Amino acid sequence: MASPAYGPFVQRLGTIMSGNATIHHVDFEPSAGALTKAFGAPVTEIATFYCDPEPIADWMSNATKAAEWLGEQPAEAGYVGDSAAWGITHEVVEREGVKGKAAVIAIGWTSREAHMAFRGTETFRENIGLLRG
Repeated sequence: MASPAYGPFVQRLGTIMSGNATIHHVDFEPSAGALTKAFGAPVTEIATFYCDPEPIADWMSNATKAAEWLGEQPAEAGYVGDSAAWGITHEVVEREGVKGKAAVIAIGWTSREAHMAFRGTETFRENIGLLRG
C-alpha cells in the first residue's frame, strides 16, 4: 500500500467496481494453486464470514472439510475441482457495527446458476454449518 503502484491500482479498481470497496489481507490455504483456480473459473464465489471477535478455533479445519465435500460432488454440481481456498483476515474488519476478524473462502463454479442450484441441495444444507459456525 505504501508503494508507488498502489494509487494507480486503486484508481483502476474504482473503474471496474460499484459501491465501496473493502480490502482485506488473507493468507489463503491451500497455497498451491487453489486460489488461482478459483479466480480462473467462470464464476468465483467469495464468501466472507464476519466474526466477533474472531472465527471459531476450528474454522480452518472446517474449511478443509468443506473443500473435501465439495470435491466429492459430481461434475454436474458445477464446482470447479480443487478451486476452494480459505483463510482469515489479518485485519480487524467491521460489518454492521461488529468488529473482529473475518474468515474468507473463495470457490470456483462453472456458472452462477450451478452455484445457486447447489445451494438448494441437501448436501449444502447438511454441510454449510462447517463454515457458518
